[in-house]
Amino acid sequence: MISLAAVAAALAWFQPWQTPTPAVTATTEVATIPAAALNGLSHLPSGVNIVVAIQPAAMLRFHDGPQDSRDIYNSFGLPAALVGTLLNAGIEPRQVEQIVAGITFAPDRLIPGLTVVLKLRSPVNEDMLLQALQAERKPLAGRPVYVSKSTNLLAAKLDDRTWLLGLTDTDLTHKPQTGLDHLPAVVQTGIRGLDPASYAWAVTDQRDWSAASPIFKVEAGKAIAAKLAKVRGASAAFSFDRGPLTKVVLEFADPTTAKAVNESLKNQLPADAVRSVKESAVQVEVRQAPEESIRRIRALIAAAMK
Repeated sequence: MISLAAVAAALAWFQPWQTPTPAVTATTEVATIPAAALNGLSHLPSGVNIVVAIQPAAMLRFHDGPQDSRDIYNSFGLPAALVGTLLNAGIEPRQVEQIVAGITFAPDRLIPGLTVVLKLRSPVNEDMLLQALQAERKPLAGRPVYVSKSTNLLAAKLDDRTWLLGLTDTDLTHKPQTGLDHLPAVVQTGIRGLDPASYAWAVTDQRDWSAASPIFKVEAGKAIAAKLAKVRGASAAFSFDRGPLTKVVLEFADPTTAKAVNESLKNQLPADAVRSVKESAVQVEVRQAPEESIRRIRALIAAAMK
């Protein structure tokens, strides 16, 4: 999944830090924030094409497995690089309120834009952050922007609990907006349509992804572009309703492709999975643990890209 891969790439390099006060107790129950109410969305660019959000602290309400931090992170399906980064920084799942990431494609930009918003539940120590990143301040006027010597990631402090990350200066210069109105209409609709109880989700714009980036026009990218041309949009959400629940919607270029993919999923999903086709969209609901759902989502996407 390109969205999760991009988030992992950024956060695998980013090393938050253990903050001394106020302490967040392990028994604190954190409510899930409805998708449309996540304030991290306000920092994403107006032309964002893919949005991903997770709420680790809220996930713990539904976690009845191992209590070791590494096992908990792994059970959420987070990439190994991200898990290692959080653990090395002393950040436990209960301390992370939200991670919101936006990926933006542009016909004149070879590398997609990436903006990541990290919000913790307790204040951040700026000196410890900069030391962990081996960061140096860039010679720019206005809000301080830092670059890590070892990763070349950029970081900017928004407040004591919030940091903004990006690949370039452009990814960090978006003026914060209120609500969702600055986002593309399709992305807004997708986010508002999510179950309010979703503690992790991803929503994309609807477009011809094969033309989203110049990289798909070079010889090496043409084969990928041909597969991407079949898919127009997607959303996935994890929630808990009398048990783990995963909902996935894939929008295809035409009804014929949607029917073919739906048929191919018969042997890839559990017997109690709910599948349906509406025009060019395939909808799937699966009741199982998040890590297993993620594995099946990858299989679903692989089937769609054949």
